[in-house]
This record gives sequence, structure tokens and C-alpha cells, in this order.
Amino acid sequence: MKIILSLAFAFCFCSTHAQTDSAVYFNPEIQAEYPGGPAAWYRYLAKNLTYPDIEVKEEMDLKVTVRFAVDSLGHSSHFTAVRGSEGLRNEAIRVIRNIKIWVPAVENGKKVNSWKEVTIGFELANQ
Repeated sequence: MKIILSLAFAFCFCSTHAQTDSAVYFNPEIQAEYPGGPAAWYRYLAKNLTYPDIEVKEEMDLKVTVRFAVDSLGHSSHFTAVRGSEGLRNEAIRVIRNIKIWVPAVENGKKVNSWKEVTIGFELANQ
């Protein structure tokens, strides 16, 4: 009887834990961020962002907004570019996808799953 009660207790604990862990916050108290903060984020982009060989039109939007999930352990997934041209979208997603770990969002003092949205601006070199 002890074994059955122990297993039942463990199952209930895991189920409850999984339910609270699966919530995804859209606007947590503290947003997920790149390790090291904004300065480290800009250094990472400067080092890793490449400019795709695309034909640039005068009215073309050179900003790309990427939305993705960051789990409570800092792993990212579900990348979607919601703004920008296709070539720039692909590059922005590639650069963000290559980040191994993020600092997770925090809600009520606990690390939580959240959605993150970043905008990357591409600049044209003067010719």
C-alpha cells in the first residue's frame, strides 16, 4: 500500500507542476533578455549579423521584428518574423536562433515561459 500511495503522490505533484510550468506570459514583470543585457546584445548583433544580398527598394522597410518563445530554462523556440522583407527576416531569425540560452522572464519571483519580441534594424552602407 505504501508504494501505491507514494506513486500516486508523485504523479499528482508532477501533474500540478507541469500545469503551472506550461503557462506562457505575454507581458511578464521582467522580460526575457540576452545574457549581459542590451550592450552585450548589440555586440552580438554587430559580430554575427550578415547582410543578405538582396535588391533594396527605396521604400523597403529595413527593420525586422521577430517573435519567439523563451522557456523558464532560457531555451528559445517558435521563431516567427512578423515584419520586414523575406531576405532580412531569414537573417534575423538565423541570428536569434543561434543564441544558445537567454535569461528567462520572471513573474512573481519565478522564472517563467514567455514570448519575446525583438526588432533588428538593418542599415545600408553608403555607396
